[in-house]
Amino acid sequence: MDIKQLIVHHGADIDVSHHRCLRLSEALPLTLIAAGDNDIVSKIFIDGTLLAQLHWANHYSFELLYMPTSQVLFIGAGALSARIHVPTRTLIGQCHPLLFWGFNEVQEQRYVLEQGEVECMLYRADGEMVARAPCDPPYALEVTEQGIKLSSDLFGEAWLEYPDAAMARHGDAG
Repeated sequence: MDIKQLIVHHGADIDVSHHRCLRLSEALPLTLIAAGDNDIVSKIFIDGTLLAQLHWANHYSFELLYMPTSQVLFIGAGALSARIHVPTRTLIGQCHPLLFWGFNEVQEQRYVLEQGEVECMLYRADGEMVARAPCDPPYALEVTEQGIKLSSDLFGEAWLEYPDAAMARHGDAG
């Protein structure tokens, strides 16, 4: 299986190639490996230059989200999510969710919501994680001025608060 994708998102030309591969043949400077039994290697190129390679399981979701204001690429693939600062080719951070579902830009592209099977995370556009909360499917999301409210049967209500809303709330309490 060889699949090539060209993604143009917010002005960035991102090429992705996916190849079936049980073992990595070479370790590149920025190689991200998902937990579990991996069978796909995906190489991500920006403007023709190799940025990173991922080793992940292909029966899960794969998604890229590029934030032009911070030049950060958010990557989600199966049991892996990561944030890379594109100009410096620096890994900002990575997580190993049970199952990655997708990304959403919230609050006028100031934040990125990462949804997963049992946990959701909130990041600044620069890739810094600001909140995480447990959830269980099916769960409901409500985007508010204070943050994102998650509601599920098992965990009840949990919040991913925007940092400025959390500071204001704690400031009022003190």
